[in-house]
Amino acid sequence: MSDIDTIAAISTPLARGAIGIVRMSGPTAYSIAKRVFVPRRGRVEPFRAELGEVVDPESGEVIDIALLTYFKAPRSYTKEDVVEISAHGSPVVLREILSLLIREGARLAQPGEFTYRAFINGRLDLLQAEAVADLISATTKKQAKSALAKLSGELSSRIREVDELMLDLIARAEASLDFSEEEDEFITQKELLEGLRLLARRVRELKEAMSRGRLLKEGIALAIIGRPNVGKSSIFNRLVEKERAIVTEIPGTTRDALAEEAEIEGIPIRFVDTAGIASPRNRLDEEGMKRSLAATSEAKLILAVFDSSGPLTPEDERILSLLRDKEALLVVNKKDLPLALDLSRLKTLSEGKKMVRTSAKTGEGIEELKREIASFFSEGFSGDLILAGLRELEIVSDVEEGVASALSAAEEGEGEEIVLVDLKQAFSRLGELTGRSPVEDVLHTIFSRFCIGK
Repeated sequence: MSDIDTIAAISTPLARGAIGIVRMSGPTAYSIAKRVFVPRRGRVEPFRAELGEVVDPESGEVIDIALLTYFKAPRSYTKEDVVEISAHGSPVVLREILSLLIREGARLAQPGEFTYRAFINGRLDLLQAEAVADLISATTKKQAKSALAKLSGELSSRIREVDELMLDLIARAEASLDFSEEEDEFITQKELLEGLRLLARRVRELKEAMSRGRLLKEGIALAIIGRPNVGKSSIFNRLVEKERAIVTEIPGTTRDALAEEAEIEGIPIRFVDTAGIASPRNRLDEEGMKRSLAATSEAKLILAVFDSSGPLTPEDERILSLLRDKEALLVVNKKDLPLALDLSRLKTLSEGKKMVRTSAKTGEGIEELKREIASFFSEGFSGDLILAGLRELEIVSDVEEGVASALSAAEEGEGEEIVLVDLKQAFSRLGELTGRSPVEDVLHTIFSRFCIGK
């Protein structure tokens, strides 16, 4: 990516709509705009939307009536001259305007290049730049809110606190080594220990908050299990609010794990409908049950569905045995039919797990079930929550290990030179988040996730 060229791209989804935006950024953005845009008022002023026509300067053909906004550097997203043309949202028109800008001297922007320029020009730090992608891809209100907090600098502030504390300890320990013959002590062994313990606590708190945020970002796995024909797929369809799974009276309709993402009270959940657990009739049944068991091992919460219109079966009891030492809710389905299930025995065999009675057919009890699911998962979001991706979490985990190793060395009475080895490695790793020492490959990985025009 070159920061010398003027770049251009369509910055709105390329589909029919009321408005579409073509954006330019770079040293010649304003001069290109003046050649292709004729304002109705006769002039274009910075930071003001001007009505006019987009015109081909060679043929004089009017391409569209549009609004042009000129953001003069450095008061723009990229800190460069930025021009946005808000035209009618026809893909044909938008492409024609973009082609015109490229013909007049701009080049097509690469994916993420606008935000890349905002980063290298100091408008955003590395974490805020990644938050742009998080905000664009948010599918729930909680995700969007957390991404906005990250974009506003909340995570950057927390990282900077750790960074500055670590840098202070490194600088003082280095000075203590380099000027050991001086009378003044730059850092005592006690101060080093106290500083490392504080640093370890701050990094641990940060990692915990980011771990909770990662769950929010990626969604939480919830598996629905039960024997065939107890209403698993009907419960699944009710929870995701669409007819996603095939529902019939024939047992064993679901042969594979079927997944769908939905939100409950702003929490993104990945619901997995599994094959019925029973004595396999063929190899397909065997494979389906293997996948069901795999889904239960990966799930944070299991919904175990039982048929209230009949007694407990050996398959039901097998399912209950699978729930030992697992987080699970019992869903007693078919409430619309006469009760024939011994609820007290079910409660005993499940070791007191929570129970919700539902009718997937009528919808009775579904809202209560959703509340119980939300209540369970909301506990996992108590305390600080910072939206984080896998890359960020891996870096902080490595930093935590490095700081812990440095603290262990200091507690064992090792000298500053030994402590500094681990501390410097942790500081270098943290630099991949702060942008203090960004690696080109890291930057490429981050910005390549953006779509063109962002």
